[in-house]
Amino acid sequence: MQAAKASPRMGALLEALASHPTANGYDTLGVQLAQSKEFDCASAAFDTALRLDPGSWDARYNKGLTLLSHQQYARAVEELKASVNAKPHSFSAHNALGLAYRSLGHLTPATDEFKKALELNPGFADASLNLADVALEQKRYTAALYYAEQALDKSPPSQFAERLEEDTAVAYFQSQEYEKAAGVFAKLAAAHPDSAQLNFNLANSYAHYGEYAKAAAEYKEVLRLDSKNDAARLSLAKAYLNLNQVKDSLPYLREYIQNQPQDPEGYALQGRAYRILGQYADAVAALRHAVATSPAAYDAHYDLGFSLARLGETEEGIKQLREASRLNPGAPEPAYELGRLLANHEGAQASQSEFQKFQEVKEEGQRNFRADTMNGQGNMAMREGRWRDAVQYYKEALRLNPDDPPYHYNLSLAYSQLGDRSGEEAELAKAVQLDPRLAKAHNQLGLRYMEDGRTAAAEKELRAALDADPHFAEAESNLAVLDARQGKDREAETLLRKAQEDDPQYVQAFFNLGLILASRGRWQEAKPELEHALQFSPDNPAVYEVLGKTEDKLGQVKEAIEIFRKVVRLQPTSADAHVNLGIALADRYDVQGALEEFSEAVHLDPNSAIAHCNKGRALYDTGKQAEARVELERACSLDPSYPEALYLLAQVERRLGDVQKSTDLLQRVVTLTPGNADAQAQLGQNFLSLGKTDDAIEHLRKAVSADPDNTQALYNLAEVLARSGKPDAEEYRNRFNELAKQRQLTDRVQKLGKFGLEAASAQNWTEAIADLKQALEICGNCSFSADLHRNLGLVYCHQGDVENGKLELEAALKLRPDDADSRKAMEIISSLGTRAAIRN
Repeated sequence: MQAAKASPRMGALLEALASHPTANGYDTLGVQLAQSKEFDCASAAFDTALRLDPGSWDARYNKGLTLLSHQQYARAVEELKASVNAKPHSFSAHNALGLAYRSLGHLTPATDEFKKALELNPGFADASLNLADVALEQKRYTAALYYAEQALDKSPPSQFAERLEEDTAVAYFQSQEYEKAAGVFAKLAAAHPDSAQLNFNLANSYAHYGEYAKAAAEYKEVLRLDSKNDAARLSLAKAYLNLNQVKDSLPYLREYIQNQPQDPEGYALQGRAYRILGQYADAVAALRHAVATSPAAYDAHYDLGFSLARLGETEEGIKQLREASRLNPGAPEPAYELGRLLANHEGAQASQSEFQKFQEVKEEGQRNFRADTMNGQGNMAMREGRWRDAVQYYKEALRLNPDDPPYHYNLSLAYSQLGDRSGEEAELAKAVQLDPRLAKAHNQLGLRYMEDGRTAAAEKELRAALDADPHFAEAESNLAVLDARQGKDREAETLLRKAQEDDPQYVQAFFNLGLILASRGRWQEAKPELEHALQFSPDNPAVYEVLGKTEDKLGQVKEAIEIFRKVVRLQPTSADAHVNLGIALADRYDVQGALEEFSEAVHLDPNSAIAHCNKGRALYDTGKQAEARVELERACSLDPSYPEALYLLAQVERRLGDVQKSTDLLQRVVTLTPGNADAQAQLGQNFLSLGKTDDAIEHLRKAVSADPDNTQALYNLAEVLARSGKPDAEEYRNRFNELAKQRQLTDRVQKLGKFGLEAASAQNWTEAIADLKQALEICGNCSFSADLHRNLGLVYCHQGDVENGKLELEAALKLRPDDADSRKAMEIISSLGTRAAIRN
């Protein structure tokens, strides 16, 4: 390995390495060589460092950066992936890996790496900029705006701030928010007055929203800075034509044609300028060239026909005007000119049809203008909440122009506000019939079909919306909900992740994912999604409600109570909010507090069966059986098929001495829920009290069948079978004894597991391991085995025995694949290697 020229510092390093080679020394040499653009030599130095120490993270990372700089992207990915695996908390390594992926065109994994870098370092402006750049490449302009604006809020260094602002301006421009784009480009152009590109972008933004004078000034500035910019030259000529400064456009058009003689647009615009100025011969010369090279250009054919007619070349003029009319049947100008020429050339009768067509086109234009006016009035009425007025305005717009898809869509929105579902669906169906690419109408129609349970029709519409707009976050979220209802959780999750990428501020995508995960019992995964939704919608009671239930399921009862209290503050008149708070309070044994909340829920909604049921439960728990009966009877009358209320009422009736009534209620419960072991067991007990032994045996058998570990049901069944002389009594007695023995073992397992954790807390690893291993031996395949394997694995790792720790954690994950603590520990082990230990 030889560098072209070695600096004194590098020479000294090479001399030191010759006598005492070290990995750190060769890594330092590689960095110096890379800075000197000696990429091959740098790579060789890093390879030497890695041979001396295969675990040298710096050498591998620096080699990856060098390969990235040398545009060897595939090799860079391999080295940087290894760097990330070895040090997963290095935000710079994640960012570099993202750059390598992006350079290969692998934009999705690049996005993942940039996002990981930002998670590790939220103020890392480089990753934010890269995220915005990738989003622009993918045409996800909403996402690009989000990433750029989030980064700008953190006051990044100036070199990043300006590039982020430029991304913001580009995203605004591509989203057709031209005035906002102009505002940002103007600021950037002022900061960099010598930047032709920034001035050009600013000029284009002005031109797109009709500020042609400002656009012309900026285009002139571009040409001052870059006299070879023909795109600016042509755009300046267009701006002058739009300002009716026709003479000013001609010098720029002549220069453009001279520089770009193959572009027909230059000739067409020059011909138009000459036509407007009345220089028809010059116009014809330019326009003949334009139509020869661009036969489908309506404007060129019209201007040519017009100019030829003024020069007296009537027949050819008629021919060109007819071609223009064919290319744009809705344009009135060719029809008028044709009528005038035919009247002079062939007589009034020949021109009649053209004048009639002109009149029809003119009237159509006037109708369209009036229709647009009515549509604008409808939009204003919608903004002001005047739904019925909006309907009338949109109907008038459609009377004037019945085939306009956006008018039908707007009318559907007005009908929706009035609760007219049939009217809404009819207008949406008409809108998509007229314009199959109208994504928002497909989405709204799909949403309505979802609400009606028309799954196939809903899916068809939502997929049509995404075909028209692949980055439509709302349609992705709605389709995900539809998939989840059909049990297609993986597809739903993928769609919601994509919706979050396409619009990182779309609350419903995060909420829906959290809701789906929670409904599947994946509480730990649901929580961050719900918390993310609250970042953008901090007062959203629906999100808080699900988050509260999630915290409750995760055992965070105190946190759940605080969340439900917030929901009550946000929605003080919501009976459901008070019920949820009451349930959380009851879980924390605050029965009196729970009773107050349930009472308020009943007061707010006297027809809420769930409120009456929970109030009845709270009264039952406090021993107020007669009052509980009143509430539970009300719940059952409101919802005769409410198993929980029926079961509780049955318990109350038995407590109050009416066994027959209790039995009748329990029979209704087991009819509704045959697998309810508690209800079957209690019904069996009731039949025993009523002296109906055979019925008692039947339901006790059903209880044991539904729950083989129900010791009370097993014992009662064994006893009644024995008293009845049934031959299988001994079988159930043995099962009861075995279960009782297992319960004793379970108690022993739990105690040993607790002792092991206490020893681990005191860092007495030897005793902790002994207790946990003994617990596992007793447990075997009991329900605590996954927890025991996990805890033992963590203790091994803390002691420094990663190999045994890994084995125990793998065993835990095999038993419980969704165990977050085990998975996190395994990720740390993988990142550190088998020789490293997990530290506190």
